[in-house]
Amino acid sequence: MVRTLSQHLKTLGYTCHLGGDGADNADPEIFDRTFQLTINRGWTGFLRCLRKVFQFDKDLRLIHVHSTKTLLFACVLRLMRCSKAAIIYTHHLDLRESQFVRRIKGLLFSRCDRLHCATIDLAKQFVDLYEQDSARIAQIPLGADEHVFYPADQQEKIRLRQEFRIDPESLVIVFAGRLNPEKNLSQVLRTLSENREKRPPLKLIVAGQGPSKPELERQAAELSLKEQVIFLGNVTSLRKVYAVSDLLLLPSYTETFGLVVVEAALCGVPALRSNTFGAVDQIIEGINGAIFNLSEPASFSRKLTDLLRSPERLRQMGDEARRLALQEFTAMRMAKRFDELFRKLTAVDARREQEAIRV
Repeated sequence: MVRTLSQHLKTLGYTCHLGGDGADNADPEIFDRTFQLTINRGWTGFLRCLRKVFQFDKDLRLIHVHSTKTLLFACVLRLMRCSKAAIIYTHHLDLRESQFVRRIKGLLFSRCDRLHCATIDLAKQFVDLYEQDSARIAQIPLGADEHVFYPADQQEKIRLRQEFRIDPESLVIVFAGRLNPEKNLSQVLRTLSENREKRPPLKLIVAGQGPSKPELERQAAELSLKEQVIFLGNVTSLRKVYAVSDLLLLPSYTETFGLVVVEAALCGVPALRSNTFGAVDQIIEGINGAIFNLSEPASFSRKLTDLLRSPERLRQMGDEARRLALQEFTAMRMAKRFDELFRKLTAVDARREQEAIRV
């Protein structure tokens, strides 16, 4: 998100700086300055970062952070160097926190000028868990670049299916993401092993790496799915994977947004996803995809079977998914929404400065 958002803010006239681990490898065409910060390497790493505070431009007007440690650093940076800067924090879900930790984080969040949540449900939960004022929440959905993610024509689809060794007649479903237990891919494999004779020829592409991969490969073998499931590992171009697919699966137990749904939609691929954060923001049931209920074990199987029954319906849903994504979830749409937020915050700061001068 950081790179994509900064790239599009740059086209809107922003000067973007980047601080964090790996910042030295950032694209100089996007970031005018970079700061290698070891914020997430324990408290010793955080303390080392404090020595770099005075390297930052004191006239910075906005600091956008994505973790509580970077938020703490931003508060120190504003106190010691960039007094004019507004702080925006983008929230990422963590349900493992204790009540004590949430109280401490709530105090830290109160130092922000705005709190960004990508989905409606996440914003509501954030207000409840951290006792924040809902008026300070900015609900801005994430976006993907439509120049990177776009549909393949028929000739390219045929070529890519040959490259992936997939039969032209097979329906292809895809999962893209890190292979962790919370992604719930075990349920997908179990479902594929049931009633397979009643389904059309089917392939599952799994694009991603993670600690669950060996167990998932073992499960696929035990369920006699080795010929149906393709484990790609990490891929350099997700667009190619979406291009050969008919349906995206996002069966996760937890999600903050589910950006892969947007990426696939821009490629003309509808989604079947769980009813976690982002579902109601992204999916209009039966129009551009479907949502299954995690609390109902049979819900996923029923929805999947229904969607796979009609390839033509999937194509129509894919067309609608792209139309809606172009309307609401492009990277430029995201950047313009953030631009509007940033302008409001800097305008408030400018008025405060004028009032201070008058006094």
